[in-house]
Amino acid sequence: MADLTDLVLGKYLDTYKGLIAAEEIENNSVTVSFPFHYSGHHRIELTITAVGEHFIISDMARTVGELRDFGVRVETKTRRRLEEISKISGLKIVQDHLLLESSAEELGKNVQRLLEVAKTIGDVYLVHRAKAPMERDLVREVREILNKRRLIYKEKEKVNGHLEMHSVNFLIPANGKTGLAIAVLPGHNSHLVAEAWGFKCDDIRAVPVNSGLKIGLVYDTATETWAAESRRILEEKADIVVPGDSLPAFEERL
Repeated sequence: MADLTDLVLGKYLDTYKGLIAAEEIENNSVTVSFPFHYSGHHRIELTITAVGEHFIISDMARTVGELRDFGVRVETKTRRRLEEISKISGLKIVQDHLLLESSAEELGKNVQRLLEVAKTIGDVYLVHRAKAPMERDLVREVREILNKRRLIYKEKEKVNGHLEMHSVNFLIPANGKTGLAIAVLPGHNSHLVAEAWGFKCDDIRAVPVNSGLKIGLVYDTATETWAAESRRILEEKADIVVPGDSLPAFEERL
C-alpha cells in the first residue's frame, strides 16, 4: 500500500510541476502561474519577492482586478469582507494587493495559503451566472406556493448583511412576526454556490435587525447532483433547505 501511495503522489506531483509556469521578473522576484483558476477561468498567478532573508508573496492585485472585470463593485463593505476572509489566513490587503510575508522555511506553506485565499475569494464572488431555465421554473413554482398561501412578499429584494447587501428572490417582511428571505440556488458549480451561501447566511445573521428573519434556500437538482458536503453547508447555515424536486416539503415548512 505504501508503494502505491508513493506511486500516486509521485505521478501527481510530477504532473503538477509540469502545469506550473514561472518567470523571473527581476533579480529578486518571480511570478508563478498555478493550475488553479478563478471562476472566470483565468489562472491564479502569484509574485514572490525576496527582501533580505524574508519573502513577500503577492497576487499583484489580480484577485480584486478579476472581481472588477466581472462587474463586482469593490466598495467599503465588500472590501471589509475581503479583509476578513484574508485575515483568517494571516493575510492583509494593501491597495488591492493580497500580501503575506514569509520566512524561507515557511515559504511553500505560505504560497499555498495565499493561493487558497485567492481561490476562495474568486469562488465566493464569481460563482454567479445567468439563470438557467430550471432556475426560472423554480422561481415560478416558489412564487405560486407563496401566492397559494396568500403570503405578502416582495421579489428581487436585497437583505442587509454586516459586510454587504445580499440579493434574494423573495422577501416576506417580518412585520412583528418572523420574516423569511428565500433564494433559489443554481445547480451549476453547486459546491461553490453552497460555500458562497454559507458566507451569506453568516453575514445576514450578523446584523441584529435580522434576528427575526429566517433564511430559506431552494436548490436546483436538475443540473447536477449536490454532494453531501454541499448540502450539509446549506442545512447548517439556513433555516429551510429544500431540493427543487421536493417543493411540497418547502410549502409544509412555511
